[in-house]
Amino acid sequence: MTSINGLVVRWWSRDLPRPEFLSIQASLTSSFLTMFVLWFAILLTADAAGLVDLQDIIDSHLETAGDGVSADIEGRVRCRDITDIETLCEHKKQCMDVMPDLPDLCRSFKREKTGVDEFVEIIDMRRSETHIISMLSDVIQGYADASPPLIIQGPKNLTVTPGSQYQLECKAEGAPTPKLTITRLEEASLNRVKSKKNKLDVQMSAAHVIHKNERVQIQDEGWYRCVAANNRGVVFADAYLRVYDLCGDITCTGGKICVPDNEAATASCVCPECVDPSYDPLCGSDCVTHFNFCQLELKNCLYGTSYTRFLDSRFCPDFTPPEFTVTPPRTLAVTEGKAFTLTCKAAPAGRSPGPQPIISWYLADYEAPTNEDPTLYEPDYGQKLGDGETIKLRMKDDHDIFCVAHQCKHGQSIPIDIVSDSVYVTVAPGEINVWRGGPSCQVFGDPHIITFDNAVYEFEGHCEYILAMDCEKRKWSVYGSFDTCSTHGRGACLSSVTLYYNGEVSLELLRGKIVNNAGKRFDVPVETTPAKITTESGETLYVFEKDGWVVVKFNFAYDSHYELRWDGLMSAQILLGANAPATCGLCGNANNNTADDFQMRWTGDVVENVNEFGDSWRIDRRNKCKKTAEMPEWEWEKDFADRKQEATTVCNKKFDAPQLVKCATGTGYGKQVSPKPYKEACVSDYMRSDFLPDELAGLNMACVTVMNYAERCGNEANKNHLWREESGCAGETEELEKFKEFLGEFDCDF
Repeated sequence: MTSINGLVVRWWSRDLPRPEFLSIQASLTSSFLTMFVLWFAILLTADAAGLVDLQDIIDSHLETAGDGVSADIEGRVRCRDITDIETLCEHKKQCMDVMPDLPDLCRSFKREKTGVDEFVEIIDMRRSETHIISMLSDVIQGYADASPPLIIQGPKNLTVTPGSQYQLECKAEGAPTPKLTITRLEEASLNRVKSKKNKLDVQMSAAHVIHKNERVQIQDEGWYRCVAANNRGVVFADAYLRVYDLCGDITCTGGKICVPDNEAATASCVCPECVDPSYDPLCGSDCVTHFNFCQLELKNCLYGTSYTRFLDSRFCPDFTPPEFTVTPPRTLAVTEGKAFTLTCKAAPAGRSPGPQPIISWYLADYEAPTNEDPTLYEPDYGQKLGDGETIKLRMKDDHDIFCVAHQCKHGQSIPIDIVSDSVYVTVAPGEINVWRGGPSCQVFGDPHIITFDNAVYEFEGHCEYILAMDCEKRKWSVYGSFDTCSTHGRGACLSSVTLYYNGEVSLELLRGKIVNNAGKRFDVPVETTPAKITTESGETLYVFEKDGWVVVKFNFAYDSHYELRWDGLMSAQILLGANAPATCGLCGNANNNTADDFQMRWTGDVVENVNEFGDSWRIDRRNKCKKTAEMPEWEWEKDFADRKQEATTVCNKKFDAPQLVKCATGTGYGKQVSPKPYKEACVSDYMRSDFLPDELAGLNMACVTVMNYAERCGNEANKNHLWREESGCAGETEELEKFKEFLGEFDCDF
């Protein structure tokens, strides 16, 4: 098979060799070629003023077919032994099976044999135009300058609102001028333009088409195609029309309206233009005369103000200054970085009271204005902190702050101001609860234990257990009660801790920060006035609340003491003195060796199974507690796999709090503390525990873990007083109040 100029030719010559086959037709082809070229030149000359249509050539040729062509009994035109395909196409011969309505140069022909001769098969001559264009260029002036179309501006993707209008625009150039159409993709046609009997204009020119729809519907969504076509070629460009209300999910405030950008598929809130040209002066509550109400509304929208008509249809009169009704305190002590609020209020006053004044806050480090004409500028009060009667601030350094009540004169924007006395704000550094003693143990969450020697494990006990005790003198011990804390029935959390000291004191710390001393309710004061408990032997214990923890100080020595801390929910911390004796219990033996922490209670044997170790330290006087080692394995990672991604995202974000990052990287003030076990505990508890209600703002199971990490960071002299605000865990005043209300629900009468 041979391919020439896009034509595919198959040869059959089973009985004759190819050279002989070629020689048979040489004379026939030569004579016919001479006649046809002469005829074709005459035809083109006669129609030089217009485009020569190839169908006309075919029709004329069929009418005058001569040598080398025969008609069978059915009237078909037949060609025999034609081997030169270019010659065939140059003569525009039709070979075999030419029907009366055949509109093309050549068709695909079936194989046919007469005697020893076999006929040529030509496949789809219409796909090869190189030879035809070359031939026309020789006889038609200017045809060689023709060029296929080129789209120079295609349609763009659009997003429009149902019921609105849109237009798709397309531009193309070519010679001859291309024909342009924009239709739905499924309706688009890529047929070439065919011109008949028209003057051939090959000068390069452009075409422009716009597809419009004045009221688009949902069913109009889809792909649209711009097709540019002339007799030299066809090109196209596509665009997608999306029918969607871009403003459907956007709520604009402050007088703004939503305006969609259909090409960018976005929407934004903008201020509508004022189109009211009427002159109707009025006084706004900003004490400025406005052209009309429309202009006032535009100003409010542009600047985010809320001025209203104060005296409609009148110029602004002279107002008497306002008066303060509430002023801030003269001094205020705050903590570095902690939020605090100030309040200042004023009201119209005098014989001609003006509108309600606007309260603004400033730092007092400013210089008095020196303007020659005070009516041209507003007074410069220095750095502005914000507007509003109540303002929330955070400070790192001491500052003087004052409030200003603004009001305006007649026809001017210069305020009549009254200025309050300065508030002297003193900023104290955040306190760090540094532990100067020895090792510490933490029990928190659902359920996680980090021993005195920093061994980390989980223990799903449902009983009372010895957390830690003095195994030598038996002077003190700390018990912990674990209960189920999720609706699915698995897992366990601390519900209370109890300190037994010297056989004389029994302090039980319950949820809700309730403390019982020997079964009687004990009021817990703040740190400034800690409560003192004195034993019969003359030893002293102190109980107080600090930074959200109930703290019990006990076992005082010359250079140290011990502490038990309880968060009132599910976290406890036991801190030992520098010269602590050997300990035992779930918190390990405090000998700086993690390998032997899992010592059984009665035998002292070290085991690997956490549940066997934990069960040995249970306090089950009535033998009602089920052993943890007998419980089926909890495959919580499979049960809650769908929450892992969310849990990881939440925990990573909380541990990214700046003060916690400094603790983790050792770039703060104290010792580096690894967050790894706390992050793992955070993810697991967030996945599997539903103890804390969803509606509790600013606190969840992740925050329980973050709190214990922050506490450990503080023990190692790292700043941690802003961990709540920075991590979003009940750090703001409103969130803390809700958390305290939640803890209060555990309160009960005794």
